Amino acid sequence: MAVNRIFEMGGGIVVCSEGKIRAELALPVAGLMSNQSIEEIVERLNQIQAKAKVLGFRFPDAALTLAVLTTAAIPFLRLSEGGLVDSRTGRVKDLVLPP
Repeated sequence: MAVNRIFEMGGGIVVCSEGKIRAELALPVAGLMSNQSIEEIVERLNQIQAKAKVLGFRFPDAALTLAVLTTAAIPFLRLSEGGLVDSRTGRVKDLVLPP
Protein backbone atom coordinates (compact mmCIF):
# COMPACT_ATOMS: atom_id res chain seq x y z
CA MET A 1 0.00 0.00 0.00
CA ALA A 2 2.76 2.45 0.95
CA VAL A 3 4.80 1.69 -2.18
CA ASN A 4 1.74 2.09 -4.41
CA ARG A 5 0.90 5.43 -2.79
CA ILE A 6 4.47 6.67 -3.19
CA PHE A 7 4.30 5.68 -6.87
CA GLU A 8 1.00 7.58 -7.26
CA MET A 9 2.53 10.70 -5.66
CA GLY A 10 5.66 10.53 -7.80
CA GLY A 11 7.82 10.04 -4.73
CA GLY A 12 7.45 10.72 -1.06
CA ILE A 13 7.07 9.30 2.42
CA VAL A 14 4.06 7.26 3.57
CA VAL A 15 3.19 5.74 6.94
CA CYS A 16 0.68 2.85 6.76
CA SER A 17 -0.80 0.55 9.35
CA GLU A 18 -3.75 -1.81 9.49
CA GLY A 19 -4.49 -1.24 5.80
CA LYS A 20 -4.75 2.55 6.09
CA ILE A 21 -2.50 5.44 5.16
CA ARG A 22 -1.82 7.30 8.41
CA ALA A 23 0.46 10.10 7.17
CA GLU A 24 2.19 11.12 3.95
CA LEU A 25 4.35 13.73 2.30
CA ALA A 26 4.44 13.94 -1.49
CA LEU A 27 7.91 14.54 -2.95
CA PRO A 28 7.14 14.82 -6.68
CA VAL A 29 10.16 16.90 -7.69
CA ALA A 30 12.63 14.21 -8.80
CA GLY A 31 11.08 11.99 -6.11
CA LEU A 32 13.11 13.87 -3.52
CA MET A 33 11.68 17.38 -3.09
CA SER A 34 8.30 18.96 -2.47
CA ASN A 35 6.60 21.83 -4.25
CA GLN A 36 4.47 22.58 -1.17
CA SER A 37 4.98 25.49 1.22
CA ILE A 38 7.52 25.04 4.00
CA GLU A 39 4.67 25.25 6.52
CA GLU A 40 2.84 22.35 4.85
CA ILE A 41 6.04 20.29 4.65
CA VAL A 42 6.73 20.83 8.35
CA GLU A 43 3.16 19.87 9.25
CA ARG A 44 3.36 16.68 7.16
CA LEU A 45 6.77 15.73 8.60
CA ASN A 46 5.44 16.25 12.13
CA GLN A 47 2.46 14.00 11.30
CA ILE A 48 4.81 11.34 9.89
CA GLN A 49 6.95 11.44 13.03
CA ALA A 50 3.93 11.30 15.35
CA LYS A 51 2.36 8.34 13.51
CA ALA A 52 5.69 6.50 13.34
CA LYS A 53 6.16 6.99 17.10
CA VAL A 54 2.69 5.59 17.82
CA LEU A 55 3.66 2.54 15.75
CA GLY A 56 6.81 2.01 17.86
CA PHE A 57 9.48 3.95 15.94
CA ARG A 58 12.09 4.97 18.52
CA PHE A 59 14.37 7.31 16.60
CA PRO A 60 13.99 11.11 16.67
CA ASP A 61 13.54 11.64 12.91
CA ALA A 62 11.66 9.07 10.82
CA ALA A 63 12.18 10.88 7.51
CA LEU A 64 15.93 11.28 8.00
CA THR A 65 16.30 7.66 9.12
CA LEU A 66 14.43 6.51 6.01
CA ALA A 67 16.61 8.69 3.78
CA VAL A 68 19.85 7.43 5.31
CA LEU A 69 18.87 3.76 5.19
CA THR A 70 17.77 3.89 1.55
CA THR A 71 20.41 6.20 0.09
CA ALA A 72 23.18 5.08 -2.25
CA ALA A 73 25.64 6.64 0.22
CA ILE A 74 25.55 3.35 2.13
CA PRO A 75 25.80 0.94 -0.82
CA PHE A 76 26.08 -2.28 1.18
CA LEU A 77 23.12 -1.82 3.56
CA ARG A 78 19.48 -1.85 2.48
CA LEU A 79 16.21 -1.70 4.35
CA SER A 80 13.81 -4.57 3.65
CA GLU A 81 10.71 -6.15 5.18
CA GLY A 82 13.05 -8.53 7.02
CA GLY A 83 15.19 -5.76 8.50
CA LEU A 84 18.51 -4.15 7.62
CA VAL A 85 20.27 -6.36 5.06
CA ASP A 86 23.97 -6.52 4.21
CA SER A 87 23.70 -6.72 0.41
CA ARG A 88 27.21 -8.19 0.17
CA THR A 89 26.30 -11.27 2.22
CA GLY A 90 22.49 -11.30 2.02
CA ARG A 91 22.26 -11.53 5.82
CA VAL A 92 19.96 -9.49 8.04
CA LYS A 93 21.99 -7.30 10.41
CA ASP A 94 21.15 -6.93 14.08
CA LEU A 95 20.24 -3.44 15.19
CA VAL A 96 21.47 -2.54 18.65
CA LEU A 97 19.90 0.49 20.28
CA PRO A 98 21.11 2.13 23.48
CA PRO A 99 18.73 1.63 26.40
